[in-house]
Amino acid sequence: MKTTMNSQITFDQLTHRTWDSSIGCIGQMISFFCANGLSSQKKIPPFVIGFAYSGEGTAYLITLDELNIFFQIHNDSVLLLHSASSTIPVIENETGISLDSQMRNNKIFDIAILWRLLTLATKGKVPTDYSLTTMTSIILGQKPTVNKSIDANWGIYRIGKSIKYDCIPLEKLNDISHKAVDIFRIMSLLNKEIQKGNYINFLTHKIQLLGEFALEKVSKNGMQIHNQNKENLLSLVEDSIQKSFSVLSDCGYKPKSEGNHSELIKILKGEKIPLKRNISNEISLKIDDLEAHRVHSKFIDAYLNYKEYNLLLNYLKKLNADIIHTKFTSILNTGRTSSSSPNIQNIPQSMRECFSPSFGNRYLIIDYAMIELCTLAQTCFDQFGHSQMKDLINEGKDLHRWFASVLFNKDESLITKEERQGAKAANFGFPGGLGVDGFIKFAKNSYNLNLTQTEATSMKKKWLDAFPEMREYLKDPIERKYDFSSCPIFVRNDKEAARLFKRIISGNKNDFCGRPYTQEALSWAFNTVLKDVSPKHLGVNIGSPQLLEEITNESITTKTGRVRGKCNYCQARNTPFQGLAADGAKIALYRLIRNNFKVVNFIHDEFLIEIPIDSNAEIIGPKIGKIVVEAMQTVVPDIKIKTEWSAANRWIK
Repeated sequence: MKTTMNSQITFDQLTHRTWDSSIGCIGQMISFFCANGLSSQKKIPPFVIGFAYSGEGTAYLITLDELNIFFQIHNDSVLLLHSASSTIPVIENETGISLDSQMRNNKIFDIAILWRLLTLATKGKVPTDYSLTTMTSIILGQKPTVNKSIDANWGIYRIGKSIKYDCIPLEKLNDISHKAVDIFRIMSLLNKEIQKGNYINFLTHKIQLLGEFALEKVSKNGMQIHNQNKENLLSLVEDSIQKSFSVLSDCGYKPKSEGNHSELIKILKGEKIPLKRNISNEISLKIDDLEAHRVHSKFIDAYLNYKEYNLLLNYLKKLNADIIHTKFTSILNTGRTSSSSPNIQNIPQSMRECFSPSFGNRYLIIDYAMIELCTLAQTCFDQFGHSQMKDLINEGKDLHRWFASVLFNKDESLITKEERQGAKAANFGFPGGLGVDGFIKFAKNSYNLNLTQTEATSMKKKWLDAFPEMREYLKDPIERKYDFSSCPIFVRNDKEAARLFKRIISGNKNDFCGRPYTQEALSWAFNTVLKDVSPKHLGVNIGSPQLLEEITNESITTKTGRVRGKCNYCQARNTPFQGLAADGAKIALYRLIRNNFKVVNFIHDEFLIEIPIDSNAEIIGPKIGKIVVEAMQTVVPDIKIKTEWSAANRWIK
C-alpha cells in the first residue's frame, strides 16, 4: 500500500495526517520520531520523514519541506524524543535552528535518559539496553514487533533535497508513527513515577541530555591515529611478548596450550615463594597477588609481562582506522561516563603516543585540579554547614601538599614528591569509605605505596583529625539512625555496637570466637534495634545476608538531584561527590561544544581539544578555562575551582 502526501488516513486505529503551517501548533507537549538515511561515524544522517504526536489521536507526518517551520511554530512546546543526542543534530542540521535554548530550559526530554535515571533511582543500576523496542516492551507491555523498517536505509527515498514520499509503503509510515505515539505514552508513565517519587530536577535529566549530546559530537570528531608511532609500539609489544614467551617456555610453561593451567600451578609451587592463596586454598593467579613477587622470580616476571603485553596488543589491534570514533556511554551507576570500541578514556600512558592532532592542529589539554576533593568539600558543606576541606581549598592550598605536611610533621615547602604522593593516596582513598585493609591495597595498586597495618591506621586517624567533617560523613548510616547505648554486650563505642547488630541480623549466631550469642543479645538486635531502624521488618527474628542488605542499603541523592538507589556503604560515600564532579564536567563539555571547540576526547575531568597550530594558546587556554570553571561552579558554588592546561603536539598528560 502506498501513500500520497495530501491525505488523511486511519491505520491501526491511528489517524495519519500530513502537517503544514495552516494546522499550526498541535500541542504544548509533542513527541517526535524521524526516519533518516544511513548514519556514519563522521556525518549526521539525512532526514527523510518524521511523525509528531500530541496525545489527540492523530499522528502528524512531517516532511522535509515543512520541518523548519514546524519547529519554529513549536518553539515553546515541550519536545519528547528517544535518543535525543542523535535526533537533535538531524533537526539542527536540516533546519539551521539551534535547540540549545530548549535543551537548557527543560523543553526537551529524552525518554531513554529519563528511564535510565529512574531505574538507577529505584533499582540501583542503569539498564544497558534502553532501545525504544525494549522500553516499549517493558514499560507499555507491548510485544516487540519483528518489523525492522526503522533500521532500514531510509536514504533510498531521498535524492538531494527531494523525498520520494509516494514510494514509501504505508506500513513503514505506520511503524514510525506508532514510535512517536509510544514515546508520548512512555513519557506520560515516566512522569507519573517521577512525581510519585518526589524527585527533583527530573533526576538531573537536563545535565545528562547536555552531556549525551556533547559526547555524540566528541565521538563524531574522533581522534587521529599516528600510524608510525602505533607501528613502532606494535613492534615493541610483539617483541616483548616473544621474549616473555621464550622465558616461560624454558621454564616448561606454554601459554594458551592445552593443560597449561596445571603446569602453571606446578611451576609456581616450585618457586618456593610464599604466594597468596584464594578461599579454596589454591595459589591466587590475580595480577595484584603476584605483582609483589616478580622481583624475586624470573618466571613470575615473565608471566606478568606476557599478560600485560598481550593486553596492549589486543588494544592496539582495535586502533584499526586512521581516525578512531569511540562509543561513549553517558550514564554509569556513579554518574560518570565510559567509552568502548575502543576505550580511549582508560588507556595505558604509553599508548597515548599512538594518537596525534589532525593536520594543521595541536592539542590543548585541560583538566580540573583536585575536582573530586572540591565536590567532596561542597557535599560536606551542604550537609553539615562547615568543611575544613572547603576552607583550605578556598585559601588556595594544595590539599595533597598540606596534608603531607600534617602527615610527616614538616613545613609544606619541605614536602618531597614522594611524601605528597602518599598524602594523595589518603585524600583519594579515604573519602570513599575504604577500611585499613582496602586502603593498603588501594595505595599499592594506585600509588605503588607499601604500607603496614600500623602505618595505614595512623594515616587514616591523622586524615580524619585533619578533616573533622569526614568523621560524620563516613559514619555508618546505622549509627546515625540509632542510639546503641542499650547494647547488652560490652562494646567500646557505637561503631562496635553497630557492627555487632549487623553481624547478628546477617544470620551469624556466634561471635568471632565461636561463642553463641545470648538470647538477650539476639532479642536486642531483632526486637529493639531492628524495630527502630527498619519498622517494616517488625517481627523478623531470623537473620540473613539479604536482610542485612535491605537494612544497610541506602538511597543517595547528589546535590544536582540524581538518585542512586540500593547503595552499599562505599557506593553511598563515593556517589555524592563523584557524581557531582561528573555532572559539572558534562555541563562544561556541552558548553565547549556549543562554543564550537573541537573536543576529541573526554576523560572524566579532562578535555582534549584540537586548536589550530598557528593559534595563540595563551589566549585560547584561559578562555576555555573560564568556560569549564563557570560550568562547574553551577553545581559547586561554594568552592574555588581551578584548572590546569597545556598546549602540545601530542597527548602528554
